Amino acid sequence: MVKKDAHVKIDVFSVTGQHIKTLVDGRKSSGTHQLRFRGGNLAGGIYFYRMFINGRLQETKKMLLLKIRPNATFTTLQWPNQAFAPDAF
Repeated sequence: MVKKDAHVKIDVFSVTGQHIKTLVDGRKSSGTHQLRFRGGNLAGGIYFYRMFINGRLQETKKMLLLKIRPNATFTTLQWPNQAFAPDAF
């Protein structure tokens, strides 16, 4: 866990390893934060995200993207006690 401001990068990948999108790539403040990933143009299913803090891999996690209704697909990621503050997208 990082307890001070840091450079954060979060990338989303498909199950085949294809890079889908960079959600965050910049300096963020410490604290508990969340962001909303809108994947309306993607198929529902399993995706992975990788989070780097100051260039070091912190975690790779799985997420499920649900298709609730057309053009309303999203998933919310939350990282308690981490050192970044992604804005809502």
